[in-house]
Amino acid sequence: MIISDLQMPNMNGFEFLSVVRQRFPAIPVIVISGEFSGISVPESVLADAFFSKGSYKPADLFEKISELLAELPERSIVSKPKRAAVWAKNDKDLLAVTCSACLRTFPVAQAGMGLNEADCEFCASRVVFEIVSEQAVA
Repeated sequence: MIISDLQMPNMNGFEFLSVVRQRFPAIPVIVISGEFSGISVPESVLADAFFSKGSYKPADLFEKISELLAELPERSIVSKPKRAAVWAKNDKDLLAVTCSACLRTFPVAQAGMGLNEADCEFCASRVVFEIVSEQAVA
């Protein structure tokens, strides 16, 4: 079990999640962040659960840990997700989008409701993502 923040001093948390998912796909991962909010949790989110700092109870976290350890995820092969993960930065008009091809996360400054497209800054793949709500889900 790995529990990680997304803001870390030497490595971007999204990059860390990509490395973990590619190298150790069977390890369950929980992300806790006060800087980002998951707008939705599609299959491409590289964590098994997300908690927003300050808005969850320890009992909820422990319940999720027990649940994930009871049913370890079966991910022997990392497949390309069909939908890109979208994270909203809480204090800026900036989105973080996880590329479906290389599993790295890059910033997107402008996106609107509905389908959007952006080129991955790392592998240049065209990433399609959808904004379904202007309000983040905690």
